[in-house]
Amino acid sequence: MTWRGDIHLALHPGANAVLDAWAARRAAAGASGSSVQWGAWGGGGMAADGVLSRLTHMGMGVLAPEEGLRALGAIMSGRPGPAALGPVTTVNPFHW
Repeated sequence: MTWRGDIHLALHPGANAVLDAWAARRAAAGASGSSVQWGAWGGGGMAADGVLSRLTHMGMGVLAPEEGLRALGAIMSGRPGPAALGPVTTVNPFHW
């Protein structure tokens, strides 16, 4: 399945790849750093209207703001969540 999103989101994958590589390099050097691959947050914004129905169709949910903030707190504190945190972390409710 091909992702078809807003043209304004076209640069996100490249920027995310740069941040992922940066976090992995820092981890390899023993330094701290994280790159977070955020799923869509509920409550409007870029994941509004038709985007939400496409995400649901692909098996992805939407983060409630409270869930996202809780995940951000865990990432920033270094506390492991359900899975061990690495330099690149994905925060998204998948329904597969």
